[in-house]
Amino acid sequence: MKSTFIIEDYKALGSTWYIECFESLSAEKKQKINDKITREIEIFEKKYSRFDQDSLLNSLNKNKKIIFDKCLYDMLEQSEKWRIMTNGIFDVGIKAKLEGIGYGTPQNTDKEISWEADSTQTVRVLSKDGFMFWDSMREIDLGGIGKGYLIDKLAGILISECGLKYFLINGGGDIFVTSDNGQPVELLLEHPTEVNKYIGKVYLQNESLCASSSFKRSWIQGDIKRNHFIDTKEGRFINSASFVISDRATQADVLATVLVLFADQENNAINMASRTQADYLIINQEGEILATERFKQALKAL
Repeated sequence: MKSTFIIEDYKALGSTWYIECFESLSAEKKQKINDKITREIEIFEKKYSRFDQDSLLNSLNKNKKIIFDKCLYDMLEQSEKWRIMTNGIFDVGIKAKLEGIGYGTPQNTDKEISWEADSTQTVRVLSKDGFMFWDSMREIDLGGIGKGYLIDKLAGILISECGLKYFLINGGGDIFVTSDNGQPVELLLEHPTEVNKYIGKVYLQNESLCASSSFKRSWIQGDIKRNHFIDTKEGRFINSASFVISDRATQADVLATVLVLFADQENNAINMASRTQADYLIINQEGEILATERFKQALKAL
């Protein structure tokens, strides 16, 4: 069956979004779904972006207390579990460090970077009497989890509220797909450094594929080339790329970030992926590859 794009070339959260449907839709239903999904994306960006000074996220960063918000609470609760699981490698309390290196804030190019963690041993989010509290002096950036979380949220809406069965959501290369009328969907793996070049091919069914790369989002600050992948424990910038396949986009999104940071820690990468039953491909700055068997086969498929 010929596919239909419900959303095409839609810009939000620093990415271009597409939603492709593999079933027949009337023009009226297509428009209703488009309106609903774009509204959900707009609300998500408005509430949880660190780049919007009036966002709910930045209100929590500033005041440490806001009226309870289910999605934000859920993202922060999951983030703390990942922080513990990765021994602090995944950490959403990184907003100040990102701004300090000029990520999204070029006016801060002369700001001194501090790699010192605060004295808070946890970065928990707490809830009481209809309010939620951020138990840390550090400020939050949801870049490592937010897009995956939104993709899972949109998938749930398409299934439960819009009645769709066969679709693909693509948020800037982070993907969730059900199937094409019961058949896996073929996806190409984009080369981490070369435009319009592909390195492999995978087939997804009721799965998510997320990618992270330090090679495509880099900038010069002073005389130093920097990116947004920071090992905050050692103050290092990591240069690598990763692809992850998992059953949920939230998990794939987080793991793609974590495995970039684990690019030179093979045992940690293998342990983390095996604990989550995810497939992964990691490519370091020298072009060396670490991959599960599924991705090894994907690299041979082109």
